[in-house]
Order: sequence, then structure tokens, then C-alpha cells
Amino acid sequence: MKSVAVIFLCALAGAEAGATGTAAHPVVKVITMIKGLKEKSIAEGKNEAVSYEKFTYWCSTSKAELADAIAEEKETINELEDTIAGKTK
Repeated sequence: MKSVAVIFLCALAGAEAGATGTAAHPVVKVITMIKGLKEKSIAEGKNEAVSYEKFTYWCSTSKAELADAIAEEKETINELEDTIAGKTK
């Protein structure tokens, strides 16, 4: 009779161990969440790098266009000042 009770207790303990083994431990959920956040941050970092490259390209081209426009307008201002000075004399 004692052996049957011991076998029953061992089977019950094994069932409990199996039940807790299949159920996710709270720490496992946290680790899974952290892994997901890591992957998400890596993807966002790559997207941000692409956006930054586009922005720096836009800045360099806009700066060159702006410098050209300023040079042209300064030349126009000088010509108009010469024209005004000539007509006033």
C-alpha cells in the first residue's frame, strides 16, 4: 500500500512539474518582450539612418542652390545700383 502511495505521489509531482514547465514563467515573458523591443529598435535605427542620409543629401543640394541664388541676386543688385548711380549723375 505504501508503494502505491509513493508511486501516486511521484506521478502527482511529475504532473505538477510538467504543468509548470509548459506554463510560461513571468521572466520568460519579459525576456521575450525585451527581444521584441531590441528587434524593433534595430529596425527603427535603420530607418532613421536612411532618413538622415536623405536629409543630409537634401541639405547639401539646397545649400548649393541657395548659394547660387544668392550670388545671382547680389550680381543683380550690383547692376541695378550701377544703373541707379548712372541715371542720378
